[in-house]
Amino acid sequence: MATLRTPRTHTALTRRIFGAIGVFGSVQSLSIVCAVVRAKLGAIWIGTSGTGLISLFNSTLSMMQSTSQLGISSTAVREISITPDNESRAATARLVRSMALLLGMAGMLATAVLAPLLSQWTFGDFSQTASMAALAPVVLLSVLTAGEHAIMQSFGRLADLARSGATGAVAGVILTVPLLYFFRLDAVVPIIIIYGCTSYAAALRWAVRLPAGRRPTIAETWRHGRGMLSLGLYMTGGSIVATVAAYVFSTFLNRSYSTETVGIFQAGYTVANSYVGILFTASSQEFYPRISSAVASPWRTSTMISHQAWVLQSLLLPLSTLLICGCGIVVRILYSEPFVPAVPFICVAMLGMPLRALSWNMTFAILARGAGGAYLAIETASAVFYLCMNLVLFSTCGFAGAGAAMGAMYALDTAIAGYVLRKRYGIGLSPKIWRLTAVSLATIGAVIAGAYAAPVFCLCIALPLTSATCLILLRKRKNC
Repeated sequence: MATLRTPRTHTALTRRIFGAIGVFGSVQSLSIVCAVVRAKLGAIWIGTSGTGLISLFNSTLSMMQSTSQLGISSTAVREISITPDNESRAATARLVRSMALLLGMAGMLATAVLAPLLSQWTFGDFSQTASMAALAPVVLLSVLTAGEHAIMQSFGRLADLARSGATGAVAGVILTVPLLYFFRLDAVVPIIIIYGCTSYAAALRWAVRLPAGRRPTIAETWRHGRGMLSLGLYMTGGSIVATVAAYVFSTFLNRSYSTETVGIFQAGYTVANSYVGILFTASSQEFYPRISSAVASPWRTSTMISHQAWVLQSLLLPLSTLLICGCGIVVRILYSEPFVPAVPFICVAMLGMPLRALSWNMTFAILARGAGGAYLAIETASAVFYLCMNLVLFSTCGFAGAGAAMGAMYALDTAIAGYVLRKRYGIGLSPKIWRLTAVSLATIGAVIAGAYAAPVFCLCIALPLTSATCLILLRKRKNC
């Protein structure tokens, strides 16, 4: 059995990972700033009704987009990364573009045909049927954009991928703010369409230029793309299960408590996941193609997982402690005083982040090997377990219980993913990684206890801890 080893000398790889995290973390931060600007201006110019209208349209489109994509943004990365030579990689990339076009057109047609039903389900009547139909092309644009981004990621064009995301976000704000100001509610549908157009235009601007070659026919696309679609169906199934579980719990909160409780929970969930989610998402942009290219070697796979886990654990420790200590301030800045009850949820949820770092990397290794069934099993078990723990712990411990439920879910993810890797592929976690995780858990737990007991004392712990961790990272990087 290949055992994961904590890296000692990975200078070039460590620099590459930190570079990718820095680039994509900055882009995600810029996207968040653009989203905040849109939300603030929207709240001023179109009020809560207009903001709610945009949210309802976006949630409906998101459902149609994720269903139409069939996981192509992830499966394409795997297929291109495992292709051995440049000519074959270019052919696979052309296949991905053809698949994205077909899936996007199918999604667009489905959205247009289902527009009356989508209006009925979302708004309770048929008043928004025309708007839903007008937004159908956004589904096509989103799938095409996802395909181009997957090709950039697979070819290692991470800088271009970052430029594409940043350009699309900034252009979207620049073009839509005047529309919001002058046309108010009448601009809601046009601005959503504009965002889809700017994202795709930016993706085309930085798209990978492939050598000349014949585009595959529809029959060839279906024949050669069935493997990607098969894995994508598993991934889509996992997303659907998680979405249904979230819907059930939100309904429970709304019926058993209040709509305000749902809002507070959603705010806490957003802060807890978005804050460290920037780190995970940025890391995955570089890690997934690399781990996919190493599937033939268990030793290389184990080494890559180990190194990535070390990097994430080292960064998560200071980030988590800082959020715990400044959580109240963050919630007040991003939301308002009525959302402060979400603070215990956010703080306790940070205890699960070291385990999330382990399960995140191991799940990518499972996906890289095309084990769609195992991935769906992990996602289903996690979603059902999280729903049950949320129902029990929120009812008994309130928002702190919801944070504990999230930590328990990541513990289950880690256990199942570790078991699958060990039993199916002979890859196990090194004791050094487990010791690092234990130290992170103990430290974060101590900071949480300090935050509840004495916030000032908490800061006295967190700030030196953050400084010490950064120094260790710099020294490690220098000595590697």
